Amino acid sequence: MSFYDVETLKKGLYDIVFFSFSFMLMPDRKQALELAKRITKDGGRIIFMLTLNRSRNALFERLKPLIKRITTIDFGQVVYENDFTELLEASGLTVRTKQRLYSRFNPLFWIFPIHYVEVSKTQTRNWLC
Repeated sequence: MSFYDVETLKKGLYDIVFFSFSFMLMPDRKQALELAKRITKDGGRIIFMLTLNRSRNALFERLKPLIKRITTIDFGQVVYENDFTELLEASGLTVRTKQRLYSRFNPLFWIFPIHYVEVSKTQTRNWLC
């Protein structure tokens, strides 16, 4: 099922929604976050593994579509750290953990800034009057 079809799922069904490098492929990231929030329980977490670039990178912006044409593998759009942070804040999500990942054995981790980001939904409060 397409992630955008999760609207049919029950609200607050999941403890965790995990975007494993798929967030870069989402055509409407704001809608994807709203759906993730909808299906995540109060106090639940939304987790991302993605490449976050700090500054504009024309090379990566040209390279990703080129790789897709050559290999048919779609690596999505380049995601910039500031844009991603603003999107999370606008969606009412709070960053719990954000960490760049490194590997001594895989040089791609040094070339591409791969991050683990964990956010939480703002809990809904039930007020008794």
